[in-house]
Amino acid sequence: IVLVTGVQTCALPILVNPPYPFTRRMWAGGSLHWARDNLLRVGQTVKEKTDIISAVPKTTRVGEEMIVVGVKKTFENDAGLALVDNRSVHSYPS
Repeated sequence: IVLVTGVQTCALPILVNPPYPFTRRMWAGGSLHWARDNLLRVGQTVKEKTDIISAVPKTTRVGEEMIVVGVKKTFENDAGLALVDNRSVHSYPS
């Protein structure tokens, strides 16, 4: 898996790119957890960290190969952790 920055043509952020032929990606769900006592504000400097939690090969119900990638993004300001964004990204062969 290769970490890449930017945005795909479908406007989803490019988080991870499994090797060819798994070039079709779909955001498949996730969750946001906000710190109640540390809200992000416009104008704050925020540090973002992205961790790949898992990368699991699977097969769809119709027999197509896919890779399910678990991603955890954390956002911190001067007061500490403000937001945790957990995502699942599915990659399919092109």
